[in-house]
Amino acid sequence: MVVSDIMTADVVSVDTHATVADVVALMHDNDFRHVPVLTEGELVGLVSDRDLRVYTMPVVDMNSSQLERRNMQVPVTDVMNTDTISVGPESDLPELINIMLEQKIGAVPVVDELSDKLVGIVSYVDVLMAARDSL
Repeated sequence: MVVSDIMTADVVSVDTHATVADVVALMHDNDFRHVPVLTEGELVGLVSDRDLRVYTMPVVDMNSSQLERRNMQVPVTDVMNTDTISVGPESDLPELINIMLEQKIGAVPVVDELSDKLVGIVSYVDVLMAARDSL
């Protein structure tokens, strides 16, 4: 089995002009945990729910002892992970699983090797459903 057999091909993504508020709303409305960030169809980063939780945590202002809320209108590029690991659609499923386990990541973007365009995404849920279906 290869990655293209289990990936989600209709990927919901944002471009680099999106704000943190845009991505939070997108994740909430669609029950996503990962959103790829693209420039002209090419993957430039990935935002996870963990990235957003860390960013949106209130910060204590030591001078006033009050909690300060983060600016949600900042570009998503300020919080996205740019060190994104991706695989090709023809990558073997065991290779993908090893990457996810070793890197402790819950989703991997799928990028066409020739065009560098995002063609899908695979989450741990996709991997588990494929495993269940093969039992």
